[in-house]
Formats: sequence, structure tokens, C-alpha cells
Amino acid sequence: MTEAIVKSGGMGHYRLPVPDDDSLVGRLSPLFDARIELRQEPGQPPEHRWHVPAYNETTIWVRL
Repeated sequence: MTEAIVKSGGMGHYRLPVPDDDSLVGRLSPLFDARIELRQEPGQPPEHRWHVPAYNETTIWVRL
């Protein structure tokens, strides 16, 4: 799938259902332009934040 996306100049989104501190996240992150982390604290609306490895930046948590 990834090869087809790259060849067509497209954009792909993948879901990795593991915690952000899982070693797999660390190994795969450099392969992507950005990573979006999701969370929902008890009694709170869902939130997301972006991780951008090329700039070594992470945004603040933002409500969805």
C-alpha cells in the first residue's frame, strides 16, 4: 500500500493501536512525516497532538 501511495504522490493514514511509548512507535516514526496521538481522559472530550520528527516538535493537546 505504501509503495502505491508514494508512486502516486498521494497521502496515506495508518492506525497503530499501541500506546505512544511502545517501542514500535519509536521504530516506525522516522518513516512518516508526522504522527497524531489521540487520547481521551475520563470525563473529558477526546484530544489529539501532532509529533513532527523532522522538526523534533510536538504540539500541545487540542480538543477534537
